[in-house]
Amino acid sequence: MLRRRPSLARPLDAGLMRLVAFVRDAGALAVVIAVALGSGLWPALNADRLMELWYNRLPFDDRVTALKWGLGAAGVTLVGYVIVVLVARRRGRAGPRPSVTEVVAATNRRLLWGLGVPGLVFLAIRPVEKHHPHLVTVYAAVFAGLVAASVYAARVPARARWAAVNRFAPPALLAVAAGLVAAQLCDLALINHGSMRTQIADLGYYDNIFYQSVHGNLLGCSFMPGGNHYVGHFDPILVLLSPFYLISQRAETLLVLQVVWLAAGAAPAYLLMRDAVGSTWAGLAFGLTYLLYPALHGVALYEFHSISLLGPLAMTLMYALQQRRFGLYWLVLPLCLLVREDVPMVTALVGATILMSMPAHRRHGWLTLAASAAYLVLVKGLVMRSSDLLNCSDGGSCFAYYFEDMIKHRRGMGDIALSVLQNPGFAETRVLVKPEKLLFLLQLFVPLLGLPLLASAGRITMVFGLTFTMLATREPVHSIGFQYSTFIYPFAFALAPQALRTLSTGERWPWLPWDRRRLVRGLVAGMLVSSALLSWRFGALVDNTAFKAGFAAIRREVDVKATEHRAFVLEQLARVPVDAHLALTRRLGPQGSNRPNVYPWPQVRRYKIPRLDYLLARDGDLEGPERTHLRTSIRDGSLKLLAESAGIRLLQVVDPKFLGRKPAAQPRARTRRRPRKPADAMPPPRK
Repeated sequence: MLRRRPSLARPLDAGLMRLVAFVRDAGALAVVIAVALGSGLWPALNADRLMELWYNRLPFDDRVTALKWGLGAAGVTLVGYVIVVLVARRRGRAGPRPSVTEVVAATNRRLLWGLGVPGLVFLAIRPVEKHHPHLVTVYAAVFAGLVAASVYAARVPARARWAAVNRFAPPALLAVAAGLVAAQLCDLALINHGSMRTQIADLGYYDNIFYQSVHGNLLGCSFMPGGNHYVGHFDPILVLLSPFYLISQRAETLLVLQVVWLAAGAAPAYLLMRDAVGSTWAGLAFGLTYLLYPALHGVALYEFHSISLLGPLAMTLMYALQQRRFGLYWLVLPLCLLVREDVPMVTALVGATILMSMPAHRRHGWLTLAASAAYLVLVKGLVMRSSDLLNCSDGGSCFAYYFEDMIKHRRGMGDIALSVLQNPGFAETRVLVKPEKLLFLLQLFVPLLGLPLLASAGRITMVFGLTFTMLATREPVHSIGFQYSTFIYPFAFALAPQALRTLSTGERWPWLPWDRRRLVRGLVAGMLVSSALLSWRFGALVDNTAFKAGFAAIRREVDVKATEHRAFVLEQLARVPVDAHLALTRRLGPQGSNRPNVYPWPQVRRYKIPRLDYLLARDGDLEGPERTHLRTSIRDGSLKLLAESAGIRLLQVVDPKFLGRKPAAQPRARTRRRPRKPADAMPPPRK
């Protein structure tokens, strides 16, 4: 009987099955990662042609070249995989050797961030943040998530001999980073002010408040009706900070003070994360996340506002609360209340947080609620002109125009509450249908990977800020370029570490199968990357087309012409006696607001002031009738022209009655009327 030869089918089938399993479990993803990484090489070498690449308008030869570069880079990446496999199997000779699939799968997990490289190419296109801002935030979130997954997969061994470095290096590095960021933001703020891009509202107001306060008239402001700031806001913390104004009694001092104050918020951010997860390096990453936060840049560079001072104070307050350091808590709480009259609405929510999540410390919660309510009643009832939260009564400076859709009868907060309770469907549409509000929320929470929303205790502290911004009609209220995000972002930064702590200890989602310490490390890295990407496209540290400080984009270089105009303005202001009554137009206000008797032109006509001696006016700040009125007054001798340059005039008031005169209304331009049709051409009247 003939012996049958062994068949080759079985070994071939087994090998084929192993190959299929390898491709399924690791090989296919390795190829995808290699191609994704390779796709970024040609764009990196041809950054000036990204727009053509995005719209797929590259010439055929360039497309072929880009493909060759990409495939070549992908091939090099796959060769790197082979080297990693060989090294890993060689190291495993002493013990069990890892399989090729295991090594490639582990490498894939560490290189997951490579899948986001095509998204980085999209983010690198300069106008993309202006035309597709929502898509930018989505790409940033996806890439940050991939980075978090890669960091989670990486193993970072802890070494005891690095204990001293781990203790002292992170806070030192954060201090250096905070100084560098503050220096750049100060430079940008001063360039904008030097280019005459700041205005009476609000830098001029606050500069005059500081000037009046250091000279004995606490919280005085001659720019406001009645000569004080109470008509709009009550912010006595400015009196406490006014000694800094003695360093240099100019608006530039306020700009630098605001930037440095906000940059100092990196310290409570560091402490919040360090004490929550027990890692100084996590604290460093979180502090850098704060410094790169785009909303922080908008608050820091939009002139000066008292509410911006709340940010670091609120973060310190939440840190003291989370650490149960009530001595520090009761030291910071009064400072928060002194920031502005509406801050008690926020601190009351902090008190409610204590009542709901800290039963052992309810006494502090009740005291916080009582202090917030008492301060609000005292300020609105006895100090400010208006008792309404929006100042829409008793002659206050009404802010009802912030909520035009919600306030139909201009009755303040009561009208908003009526609209929400009586017509909740309409209120929901005001929040949901506007893409600007969605973008605002994405820009606030994507840098923090949405973690503040997962914090079970403390989320209520964001309710006032979210309600205030989401119900507003005016777009500036829900824009990161303005100061109103201060009602939200400090509490979001305080809650993110608490969410991570609950994840790391298993208090939240105990069924998760992951290594919780590595999960925290990955999420901290993801937050840093996400904040950096959004800062690149929406922040102030890198030039882009989206960032605005207030209503306008900032200047990053000195404007030579504006500098010459400002030199002329300062020269003319030096000619005016310090105690003279001087009126200034909108953009000239912050240049001369450090005086006792300065007023906004033309609004000053409504003020009851004894006299007006000088007027420094800029044509670009005035409407056509106002410019004509000034020229007419010069011709008839009511005003005396002392100096003029580039549409900026220093005028001396000769006739005191000039202050009460209003510009004549401009005659309407005549329009040619069509000739009237004859009667026989008109249609007959209807019966």
